Amino acid sequence: MANIKIVADSSVQLTPEEISQHNITVVPLTIMIDNTVYIDGETITRDDFMDEMAAAQNLPKTSQPAVGTFADVFDKLTADGSEVLAIHMTETISGTVNS
Repeated sequence: MANIKIVADSSVQLTPEEISQHNITVVPLTIMIDNTVYIDGETITRDDFMDEMAAAQNLPKTSQPAVGTFADVFDKLTADGSEVLAIHMTETISGTVNS
């Protein structure tokens, strides 16, 4: 039976415990709040995001990861012959699935 690895983008909002328990690879989205760019989970935490959003003049915007980022992640995860299950938001609310 093939080994299956899971990839999700940071919009899935998994807890660190869930990520660790299920060995999930998370690809972060980019978030822009009032012209400041953050990397979800790397340069801004969930709590900080909520604080920044509450104080923002405009609604935050997200940007999908580059296609190359996903290609690199998938290449690394499938190098041993594993298959990948990717979990993302629906195309109607995010372009990430198209990456």
